[in-house]
Amino acid sequence: MAAGTYERGGVGDTGKRWFLRAAACSAALAVSGCSTSFSDIDIFSSEPPPCPSAGTLVDAATITEFAKARSTADSNIRYRAEITRSAYDCSVSGNSVTGTVGIVGEVSLGRRGRAGDITLPLFIAVTIRDAEVVTKRFEVVDVTIPRGQKRASFEKIIPNFDFDIRSGRKTVDYELLIGFNLSPEQVAYNRDQLDGS
Repeated sequence: MAAGTYERGGVGDTGKRWFLRAAACSAALAVSGCSTSFSDIDIFSSEPPPCPSAGTLVDAATITEFAKARSTADSNIRYRAEITRSAYDCSVSGNSVTGTVGIVGEVSLGRRGRAGDITLPLFIAVTIRDAEVVTKRFEVVDVTIPRGQKRASFEKIIPNFDFDIRSGRKTVDYELLIGFNLSPEQVAYNRDQLDGS
């Protein structure tokens, strides 16, 4: 999973303050293409080390639920959900990273869908870039599509998402990969859709 393809983004929380910082940072990186390392940091500055970036794993950025298990036809779709933005805001003390994950997305009903409550399974994986998954956490987000509506947005804020930096590593060596917790069939469907796009 750590070697998979991902997208970067920013997401807001209910207060919006931490999101604005994360989104601004993501936008700056997207425009400049630059990266930050500890060698770039002034040792006399009070600025803390940068937070690990957060990205959405492309293979797991969407989840599609079908009415009948063996049919992946568009006419059989109950709903499709997509993660549109994600971010991680943190503080670093020694080798300890303490932070909040934010995830934003939307759900749209298919032809076989009905308004009501939908529970979406999520995962957040802490990875060492291009190396390994250090830890993985599972969450759910509950979404309600009002009667008469076909879509709804969702926002998931996960506080106290903490981990330790290994000896010899830096915060910039780490990355959070976020996505839906999919079944093997859903993973295969997503990959087929990506290959056909």
